[in-house]
Amino acid sequence: MSTLFKKDKATGDLAIKETSFGRHSWKLGLGFHAVSPDSKHFAYFHERSGEWTVLADGIVRASKHEYIGEHSLTYSPDSKHLAYVAGRGGKQFVVIDGVEDKGYDGINSFIFSPNSNRYAYCARVGNQWTAIVDETHAEYYDGTAGIIFHPDSTRFAYAAQRGDKWFVVFDGIEGKEYWGIADIVFSSDGKTLAYMARNMNKKWSVVVNGVEGPEYDGLASLVCRPGSRSVAYMAFRRQRWVVVSNGAEGEEYDTLGEGSLLFSPDGKRMAYGAKRLGKWRIVLDHVSMGYKGVGSLVFSPDSQHFAHCATHDVKEFVVRDGIEEQLKADGVAHPVFSPDGRHLAYTASREGNLSIVVDNSEAGKYFGLLYGSHLIFDQPRHLHTLAIKHGEILLVECGF
Repeated sequence: MSTLFKKDKATGDLAIKETSFGRHSWKLGLGFHAVSPDSKHFAYFHERSGEWTVLADGIVRASKHEYIGEHSLTYSPDSKHLAYVAGRGGKQFVVIDGVEDKGYDGINSFIFSPNSNRYAYCARVGNQWTAIVDETHAEYYDGTAGIIFHPDSTRFAYAAQRGDKWFVVFDGIEGKEYWGIADIVFSSDGKTLAYMARNMNKKWSVVVNGVEGPEYDGLASLVCRPGSRSVAYMAFRRQRWVVVSNGAEGEEYDTLGEGSLLFSPDGKRMAYGAKRLGKWRIVLDHVSMGYKGVGSLVFSPDSQHFAHCATHDVKEFVVRDGIEEQLKADGVAHPVFSPDGRHLAYTASREGNLSIVVDNSEAGKYFGLLYGSHLIFDQPRHLHTLAIKHGEILLVECGF
C-alpha cells in the first residue's frame, strides 16, 4: 500500500507533515474546548465584551450567546456535527450545527446517538425534568440524568428521580427504585443493560438486565464484555478492592486504577492496573507484572497484542507484550496499535518537548497534544493527531 510519507534513510526518523489552524492567544482550557473523535477538528468558545463566541477549526461558527455551558461542546461520533448548550434571556438551549433547539429552564447530559443521526438530553421545565430525544419529550420527573442511546440508535435509557428514589427508564418502562443510580451501560449487541444501584442499606450492586449482583461498599468502572452479555467492574469491600468479572471476584488489592479496566476487542482478554504493598502492577489474563507506576492500557485491534505505559525510578516507557520499549522519557502517553496490529505508536516528552514515536523511531517537537486529541491511524503506516507548537494548533500527519 502506498503511503504519503517514508522514513528518512539517513536518520531513521519518521516523516512529518504539519497543517496549521493558525495562531491562538487564548488558552484551550479543560471544559472550554472539544476535539472530534477522529482528532482532525477542534472547537472552543470564549467571551468578549459580554458576548460568547464558538469557533471551529479557528473559524467563527456562532456568536451572540449570553453564555455557553462549560464542558458542553460535543462532536458526533462521526465527527461531522458539533453541538453545545447556550443561554439567552434566562433560557438554555442546545445548538446543533448552528441551529438552536427549543429553550428550557435547564439542560444536562447532551449526547449524540451512535449513528450520529439523533441526539438526546435532559431538560428542566420549572421544577420538573424530562428526557428530550429529537425534540420529543418523555415523562416528567423530579430529576433525570445519565441518558444513553441503545447501540441501534432507535432506543434509549436514562435515570429518573421521583421523590428521594431513583430508577432506570428504558423503552418508557420504569425499573426498580433505588437510593442512587450510576453508570448506565449497554452491551455492544444491545442485549444487556447494566447499571450501578445503591440500595436501602447504603450498599452498591450492579444490576444486569434487572438482576441484582452482590453488595459492596463501593463500585467503579462498569464495562460490558464485547460479544457477551456479561459485565465486569471494580468493587470495594472491607478496605480492599477486587475486579468482578462474569460474577467471579479476582484477587484483592489495596487499590485499582479507576478507568483502567479494559477488555480486548474480541472480549477474550481483560487487563487492569492494581496496587498492592506500594507497588503497581498490570494484571493481564490473570498474570501480573510489577512497576513503580502504570497507566494507559491498550489492546491491538486483533486482540493479539497488548501495551501499556509504565514507570521505573523517574523514567517512563511503554511495555509491549511484556517487553519494555527501548525509549525512556520524562513522560509517555497515548499508546495505540496500527489497524493490522503490527506497529505501536505513542507520545514521549523530554525536557519540555513532545515527540511522536512509532516502533522506537520518533519525530517532531511540540508543546503537547491538544487536550482530548489522540494518535489516530488512518492506514497501517500513516497516523495523525492535533498538536500545539509556538501557539499554533497543528494537524500533524506522520508516515513511516
